[in-house]
Amino acid sequence: MAGDVVAGYGIGHVINIIPGSGALRDAYAPNDASDYNDTLQGIDNASVLVGGSMVKAGGTGMAVGTGAVAVGVTVSAGSGGTLAVGGLPVAGVGATLIEAGAVTAGTGAVLMANGKKNQEAGYNRGKKSEAKSINQLNNDITKKKAPMGLKRFDKSHGKGGQEHVHFDNNSALNKDGSWKEGNYKIPNKIIDYLKENGWEINK
Repeated sequence: MAGDVVAGYGIGHVINIIPGSGALRDAYAPNDASDYNDTLQGIDNASVLVGGSMVKAGGTGMAVGTGAVAVGVTVSAGSGGTLAVGGLPVAGVGATLIEAGAVTAGTGAVLMANGKKNQEAGYNRGKKSEAKSINQLNNDITKKKAPMGLKRFDKSHGKGGQEHVHFDNNSALNKDGSWKEGNYKIPNKIIDYLKENGWEINK
């Protein structure tokens, strides 16, 4: 869902910039866990790449700045004059480049470190909602809030029976992940929905 993508985008950026804020990823309760986690993963991958580029660019800026300072100081010491570019002393320009390069490299290092840390933490993030009752699940189907492909949810029938879900192809899956009737290649969106509501999925 669009709201989960937007939330993942915003939360992912904030957490990759601010160290130690990873727990915020589980403070949001997504309607579609796949969309939310896919967005977080994309932001993490981008942060690692952009951070690496910033570290390289910052290092280059610092190197150029160091060279400018050296040239400016050498001319000043040798001639008593001041070498300037555009009216600004070369040594002063070099010092500014060094400072800016250090900031760029430092920011890039933070993005890389946080991005990698969040990659390692995996992508089953988001506040977990409580499992819905059979009646609530069927209401989701009626109101088209459940993923397409679900036909109905049933309570257990008789001794040893289990709660189960029927799919549009007339197959049925027990809550423990065993097949009650037929078989079905369950789409990821349905898998996420069933897992959120207490179903085991045996792949």
